Amino acid sequence: MLADKLGIGDFLIMFTGIVAETGLTLQVNETGKGIRLEIQAENTSSELRLGDSIAVNGCCLTAVEISEPDAKNQRRISLDLLKETWDVTNLHTATPGSLLNLERPLSFNGSLDGHFVTGHVDGVGK
Repeated sequence: MLADKLGIGDFLIMFTGIVAETGLTLQVNETGKGIRLEIQAENTSSELRLGDSIAVNGCCLTAVEISEPDAKNQRRISLDLLKETWDVTNLHTATPGSLLNLERPLSFNGSLDGHFVTGHVDGVGK
């Protein structure tokens, strides 16, 4: 694979910009280090593992907890955000019941249906 030949393997995380599904915000809680966002999703979470990246409203976040599927095949995903990330993205508008756009990372053997984006915030426009 190209990633192996370039020696970048799992270190390069990219997204296509194509929203896979919308997840439901369950909880937003302050922690000692920032914010814990808990969401519920079905499709995006099916192959998600602890430590994997997921783009939430375009922002690259890491799954820190993932529940087993419930009766509707929904999983709870917990994501930790630093206060800075919370402040400079639209994630600070998330409240229980609000919907968030979810996207899985691009794999080098997957479809390239969008654009290469990293999900890292470089600036905020007004």
